[in-house]
Amino acid sequence: MNPKIEVQKDNQLPLSQGSGNPAPILGAEKEDYGLLSAYIDGEATPEERKQVNQRLDNDREFKKLYLQMLQVRQKFQAMPVPTSEASVGETVQRFFWVLDRRRLRALSLGGSAIAAVFLAAIAGIVPGTSFAPQLSKTLGNQDSSEELAIALNRPIVMIPKAAIAAPVNTPPADKVQPN
Repeated sequence: MNPKIEVQKDNQLPLSQGSGNPAPILGAEKEDYGLLSAYIDGEATPEERKQVNQRLDNDREFKKLYLQMLQVRQKFQAMPVPTSEASVGETVQRFFWVLDRRRLRALSLGGSAIAAVFLAAIAGIVPGTSFAPQLSKTLGNQDSSEELAIALNRPIVMIPKAAIAAPVNTPPADKVQPN
């Protein structure tokens, strides 16, 4: 799955076919990336600079990696910086507004918790009231004088039948003509 790499003119990176993006150098090691990154950023020691210059002169793969990293750095620096639609003052004002809202929310939650604890303490002090769950009490000897009556065939209350009305669209029976 490795795309063919074409080496362009000197001082240019190998490009992958069609995409214009640099193809990764597979043989490069992590130390090479760190060393070249320090060299490109100007953070390398004199010994490291000497080592990089020697390797650039002698190692073709190392030079490809160097050119690739240079191109990535150049493209990264050439990227447009998105501009903010809001001014700096509006952004700062919005930041502090959000910060104040968070503080007020924390205060209101804390106040609500304190009020709940206070109400619970007062409810515990008042005699005769208990907010603890209670179980119902059952009697051991229940009076069996009450019986449950179930009416299966006869309803307990008589339901009157509704009067049957003639349909609206049909004529009365005396006006119907025989066929």
